[in-house]
Amino acid sequence: MKVLLTGASGFVGSNLAAVFAERGADLHTPGHGALDLTDRAATLRAVATDPPDAIVHAAILNDPAAMAARKRAAWEAYVGATRNVVDAANAARAHVVLVSTDWVFDGTQGPAPEDAPPNPINQYGFLKAASELVVGERAERGTVARIAGVQGVHRLHPAAPRRQDHGFGYFVASLVEALRAGDPFVVWESDAINMLATPTLATGAAELIWRALEREARGVLHCAAASTSIA
Repeated sequence: MKVLLTGASGFVGSNLAAVFAERGADLHTPGHGALDLTDRAATLRAVATDPPDAIVHAAILNDPAAMAARKRAAWEAYVGATRNVVDAANAARAHVVLVSTDWVFDGTQGPAPEDAPPNPINQYGFLKAASELVVGERAERGTVARIAGVQGVHRLHPAAPRRQDHGFGYFVASLVEALRAGDPFVVWESDAINMLATPTLATGAAELIWRALEREARGVLHCAAASTSIA
């Protein structure tokens, strides 16, 4: 299977790339410098030049401060880019998968079914929920793969220092590093942060997404932990 994977240099993307490669995928992983997904013409041209069987869209703007300060740019980086990717996939008759998040929910309820209405409480969740609508309404062969509380190792930067961020990502790794160093560990808590999640190994989420590609599963999927539920 020929797969175009966006965001392969990120934490989740690097694990997707590793698992897909193990499964024998013919991978194409253009970085932002090679392909700006907010550039509609460039995105359509890149996909048409070498049409894939599937596009897995994992790229995000991972800068909360910049997103808050530049809302138009944040919208284009998420919703605009997703629209461009979906249209390129449609033109190539490719299956498109949007890697989404449990942050489309408010982080207070228990496990939610795939058809539960989104209720984001922060900008990231809102932008992902809007991007999901693009896939649901526009993609001819589309899947939304929601992942949650992703844990594990960044495949490209396994030894890079990191701290706990706004979500649960890297929680275990950052906690262990802090304890080993004898440093205090600060846990984020805020009304704008989801406080309930379903911790999932990045490789586990990648395996479920690969299975969805193999089966050509469409619609909304919760690719979290060992079940299809998400909180």
